[in-house]
Parts: sequence; C-alpha cells; structure tokens
Amino acid sequence: MKFTLSLIVGLAILDYTSAHYSFSRFIVNETVHPQWKYVRYTLAGDPDLLAGRPPDWANDTLVNPIYNIHSLDYRCGRNGTVTGPNSDIATVVAGSKVGFRPGFYNLGDTAFHDGPLFAYLSKSPAQTVDGLKTWDGDGDYFKIAEMGPYNKTKWFNLWEPKIRFSEFNFTIPATTPPGFYLLRADGIYPRAEFNHTQLYASCAQVEIVGLGGGSTPGPTVKFPGAFDEFDEGVWIPQEIANHSDLTRYKMPGPKLWTG
Repeated sequence: MKFTLSLIVGLAILDYTSAHYSFSRFIVNETVHPQWKYVRYTLAGDPDLLAGRPPDWANDTLVNPIYNIHSLDYRCGRNGTVTGPNSDIATVVAGSKVGFRPGFYNLGDTAFHDGPLFAYLSKSPAQTVDGLKTWDGDGDYFKIAEMGPYNKTKWFNLWEPKIRFSEFNFTIPATTPPGFYLLRADGIYPRAEFNHTQLYASCAQVEIVGLGGGSTPGPTVKFPGAFDEFDEGVWIPQEIANHSDLTRYKMPGPKLWTG
C-alpha cells in the first residue's frame, strides 16, 4: 500500500490553524476540491454553510471532536448519515492516489492533534447515484490505508512545537471492485484519560472504476462498532500520551486490505 502524508512546513504560508478539524476537502486527480463538494456535510442545516458563509468556529459544533465512540456521528461525522444528497460523487480510478485536506477556510489550514490516520471503504448496497447519496452508511467497511507514529517520539515528521498535518494522502488498491462507495477518513487523538480521546470522521462519496480482480475486500467492520473506548489504540497508557515511546502504540481496527 503506497501511503504519503503531505506536510506544510512554513508558518509563513499558513492562513489559519485549528486544534479541531474536519476532513472537509477531497483530493482527486491531483486537485484539492472545494470543501463539501464530494465530502458529506458534517452538520445538516447549519445556517452559515447554507448561506455560503464560513461557520462560526466559536459557536458551531462542525469541527468539534466526537467523544462517544458508540455514536452514529463516528460513522461519517455529525449527521453525515443523512447529508449525502448535498454532495457530488467523485470518479476515482482504482490504483490512483487520493486524499483529504482538513479545515474549513483556506488551503493553508492544518490540524495539529497528533494521532493515527485511517481510510476505509464501504460499498453502497444500492449501486446507483441516488442509492449512494441516500444511503446512511450502515455497511461493512474495510481498511485501505493507515498512518501510525513516525518514530519513537513523533507522530509526524514535522517541526516543533506543534504537530501538524495538512493532507492525508493514500492509494486506492488497484484491484478494488468497481462501484459506488463511501470513502471514510478517520483521525484519532488518543488520550490517557478515559473517555477523553477525540475522534474525527468524514465520508467522501466516490465511484471507483477499474478492472477489479483482487481478493474479496476484508476483514470488514461496522461504524460504530469497529472498536470501543477500552481499545488499546483509543485509551492509551501515559507513556504513549507523553510521547516517551510511541512504538508501543497499537493501531485499532482491522488489518489493511491491499487487494
């Protein structure tokens, strides 16, 4: 599995930074598309978004993390199970690189909660445009990408004092069966305090084209339900939380499917 993490390494080019974030922009065909064009809105009916204005970061819950790992919000973000009709469907060629960019405002946005990143696919039971858009995402998800610690003391290969990432890029397995899918991005900010781990999830709507021909995708999991708040990758010991030995971190969820 080819996997890269693109990083912005100069404060001079940063327009805005946020501790909390959302995977609001989808990257396909080497283009960073406008927020929510292919990604499901994370909060239905937000008055600022509907009026074309940036959301009010101080008052809105659009970028606030999810703490309840059993909530439907952890599937595709807040209300992401019902906002599919508001977004388009991206055509993605199996074997190509895609990605997500966090933030809401400018292309310089970054997120600096350190922790693992994941990508999952789930095939819509109704293989039509409307079928995907109206689907609540209650399907079987298989993991196609993950990013763990960079080394013993850092999650990302980046400068101090804050840990940032600006793009989450990965490759769709070349033998992915063609069809309509939810492509789920997942970021976890694991904590040593019980029930304080922050969860971030968004779903892009994609049609994957290609020849297929690989093994049956799997193992599969459900969201919520893939793991719980007691998982070693969610509730971590203090020595991992304080970055004294990140090599001890255990990635949650199923093994990667590479085709």
